[in-house]
Amino acid sequence: MVKFELRDITRTVPHQIVQRAYGYVLHKIQIVRKEPGLIAAKVRGTELYDTIISQNDYGEYIQSCTCPYGAPCKHTVALAMQITTQSYLQRLIEMSPETVFTHGKQGTLLSNSWLSTITDEMNKLEGEVRSKQSSKIEKQLYYVLAENEAMGERYYDPKKIQLAIEVGTAERKIGQEGWTYNGTRSPRALFNSKSKYFTEIDKKILAILSSLIHGGYSALSWQSVGIDEFAITELLKYLQECSLVFWQMGKIGRSEQRVPIKLAMPTTLALELSENENGWKLIPKTSEPIRIKTVFDYEPLVVLSEANEIIPVTNRIPSNLLRTILMQNTIPTSLANDPRMLETLLKMQKYIPIILPPELLAKIQIGTPTPQLLLSAVTKSSWHPTVKVTYAKQSIDPSLDTSQYVAGEGGSIWERDRDVEQGFVQDFLSKYPQEIIDWEEINRLVVELPSEWEILIEKEEITKVGREAMEAKFENASGINWLDITGEIKIDEEKYSLAEMILAGAGSERIVTLRGKSHLIDESLFKQFQKLSTLADKSGVIKLNRTQIGIVDDLEMLDVSKLHSSWQKTLKAVREFDGIKKLPKIKGVVAKLRPYQVHGVSFLNYLRELDFGGILADDMGLGKTVQAIAMLTKYKAENGKMKVLIVSPTSVVANWESELKKFTPQMKISTYVGTPRILPKKNLEIVLSSYAIIRRDVDTLKTIKWDYLILDEAQYTKNFVSQTARAARAIHAKHRLCLTGTPIENNLSELYSQLEFLNPGMLGTIEEFRKNIAIPVEKRQDAQVSLHLQKLIKPFILRRTKDQVLTELPAKTEQVMTLEMGTKQKEFYETLRQYYQARILKLVDEQGVGRSQFQILEALLRLRQTCCDPRLVKPREHAGSVKLDEIVRVCGELISEGHKVLLFSQFTTMIALIEKEFKKNKIKFQTLTGQTKVTERTKLIENFQTTDEPLVFLLSLKAGGIGINLTAADYVIHYDPWWNPAVETQATDRAHRIGQKKAVTVYKMVVKDSIEEKILSLQQKKKDLIDRVIVGGKVGKELSLADLEYLLG
Repeated sequence: MVKFELRDITRTVPHQIVQRAYGYVLHKIQIVRKEPGLIAAKVRGTELYDTIISQNDYGEYIQSCTCPYGAPCKHTVALAMQITTQSYLQRLIEMSPETVFTHGKQGTLLSNSWLSTITDEMNKLEGEVRSKQSSKIEKQLYYVLAENEAMGERYYDPKKIQLAIEVGTAERKIGQEGWTYNGTRSPRALFNSKSKYFTEIDKKILAILSSLIHGGYSALSWQSVGIDEFAITELLKYLQECSLVFWQMGKIGRSEQRVPIKLAMPTTLALELSENENGWKLIPKTSEPIRIKTVFDYEPLVVLSEANEIIPVTNRIPSNLLRTILMQNTIPTSLANDPRMLETLLKMQKYIPIILPPELLAKIQIGTPTPQLLLSAVTKSSWHPTVKVTYAKQSIDPSLDTSQYVAGEGGSIWERDRDVEQGFVQDFLSKYPQEIIDWEEINRLVVELPSEWEILIEKEEITKVGREAMEAKFENASGINWLDITGEIKIDEEKYSLAEMILAGAGSERIVTLRGKSHLIDESLFKQFQKLSTLADKSGVIKLNRTQIGIVDDLEMLDVSKLHSSWQKTLKAVREFDGIKKLPKIKGVVAKLRPYQVHGVSFLNYLRELDFGGILADDMGLGKTVQAIAMLTKYKAENGKMKVLIVSPTSVVANWESELKKFTPQMKISTYVGTPRILPKKNLEIVLSSYAIIRRDVDTLKTIKWDYLILDEAQYTKNFVSQTARAARAIHAKHRLCLTGTPIENNLSELYSQLEFLNPGMLGTIEEFRKNIAIPVEKRQDAQVSLHLQKLIKPFILRRTKDQVLTELPAKTEQVMTLEMGTKQKEFYETLRQYYQARILKLVDEQGVGRSQFQILEALLRLRQTCCDPRLVKPREHAGSVKLDEIVRVCGELISEGHKVLLFSQFTTMIALIEKEFKKNKIKFQTLTGQTKVTERTKLIENFQTTDEPLVFLLSLKAGGIGINLTAADYVIHYDPWWNPAVETQATDRAHRIGQKKAVTVYKMVVKDSIEEKILSLQQKKKDLIDRVIVGGKVGKELSLADLEYLLG
């Protein structure tokens, strides 16, 4: 009998497991089987586990449990505790398994003392025999390898395919050949047991496996251990010296699925390309071809062959790549001669040795690169150059493509010549180092680059740029009022029409794509295409009318001698434009015209003689009205009668009536304003009306055939699609004239609208004008197109500035009055600014500037109003206004000194606040806004001009800024700045004009660190647009996202 003691079970179990086992004794254990040498129980843990303690043939106590940890565990320890606390169970487990029970199915123990004594003595003898027999037993460790996924769930990386191992004890009687394999045990438990039968190799293996078990209290029961890449090489080296090493074919624990496995010596692995009936195959090969069953994720690599041989690979091969190659092993016959296959195999050699057949190696050649230049469009006039090379028409970027081989011709593979490639790159960069190049550089490189260089352009697609010379032949045909221009361009035996060239973009881009091929247009021919394209319609056809005479001299391709006589006559007059014949004194005009005004009347007469409409665009205050009156007087004198319609803003109608009565009292004048309004049926000579009226009564007005239709302050028709502009174009008139000091306020479309009214068709359709002229001038600041536009409109616009013609006019001094907000006003402003900045910039980012117009205008308006007075935004706000305080002080001083002042504001609500303060401070003033009746306006203007008392004239910018003379004022104050400087200048010139005897001082009130300072900056961008187009200068831009960020920043 072998005595059963608790320490036999607990000696290899951590103390904390023993402690936990106490909680299971008696309460969670149900004995289900008891017989000599075996006690089985159901133990209640997380689940109900089968737990057994039994005695084997050698008197050793064996334990097992179905819990996840396996024996030894707290469940087997708890069962052992219960056995030792019940003497009956302890005596039963200590009995030999061969003990036979009598007395029924369950059996009872023989308790006869004689039998007990004899039995005990016999058991002693059996024990001695068993002890002698056990000394003749030999033991040895055996090892079972498997894929980590198949073997168990302990200590392995689930993302990798690696090896796992289990260890058990095999035993046999000395002299026997077969081994008996006991169950596997925890490598750490075996290592701790330090059994005498362990070899030195076993100890090293167990030490490695123990180090791979990353400790919890239950680690001693874990049997499967994953082998990581740090342990694999050394472990396989030791296993080669072991005799009992197996491969687990199926489910772990089923010994019948274990097969012996070989462990090969480390060797190199290559792939040999061989041909069979299905195509090509890559055969793994060491010293001999092998068939690989599993590729393990180790570095260096480890593979398992189908012959159950584990092979460590000495060369470093990526496991995933080898696995992928083996899965896609057959290469179709169709790829046998495809250079891509050979190129891929050659590139693969960087990772895996590839053994290629000699016939394939013969296809490799050293390639010769051809230089190539790729021009990628940045804008229509700037390009980013990239040097590339080609091998057999395959384009490569030397700086980006790292491959060593490229597909050649005839199934060959070309090895790249990197030295030659870099030579091309360095040679180009030494001459053209810029990141971006323009047309000037392109012209130079096209000439300088050797002919071997191929030039490509990338727009919507990449096309080759031909460098062939272009031959252009132009023809023209003309009639009384038409001129057609056609042409034929020959490029390398291909012929293209002028219309086809223009539609391809020859007027805006130096490189054009025609019929799938790109061509570079030489500089001189490109300039001609530029001019012609602005005149073409949407189908590329060029058909001019006589109002476009200004451009004829600029079209050097035209044969002027073949033009129709009417064109010849008009061209002669245009060429003599700067030398208009001075008219004799005009009878009937009660005014002494200045020399420049006489020249202006001559210009208007010149337009009439050539049957053209035109714009008198003199500065405000130079007497455009009197020049028009003089022209009409001359016209009546020559024709005996006339019907003239003069349209102006409502506020200016009375001024026209006054000026006509003053300068031509003999004229019959009718006003067509107010209600009721009736056109006289007889003695219809000059009719004065407003833009508001012609919108409503266009159907009535267009029934009359007018001799002259004159638009004063013609910028009111600047919106081409507005009802006002449409109405003006619908009224029939033999001659048309525009008067405006600001023919362009914001953009060129405003000029287009006026010229389309004057000379229909002169600038093409609005879409053609925007595409061919407005966008190149405004967005790209194209000097060539701007010059072309100047020449086109020059015969139809006369503009003089006061600096040019009124040297005797008193000086005008402009001064910006910068004011700093008080603390409360500044806090109010900053809160509002931050709110709108976040809201507007987010909105613009989401839906663009165009779709955010309403919110943008609201934000800018509120910030400007806050600068004037926070009460304009929040009526009950008491943050104070630095401007209001200052305007009371300044105007009080000016009145006390005897001056007359014009005070302009865009906000009538601000004017109302100023009125209250002026009344409180007893500052004398009068007010004119859009709500002031026409009769009252006249009285206010006359009073201001004639009274001797100092006075402030409060005026809204829109109602008081145009068409009236207020030369009695010698101070002009702009309470709040406006976006367009021309509008402010127009308002200032109510005082600084002919008739002014005193020097004029202009104050602009601007709040520091506010949107108003930024408005002044943006004003400067717009100031030059009219000069650029009319008399030369620099082009301005419209409000952009960058402008918004600046304004709200």
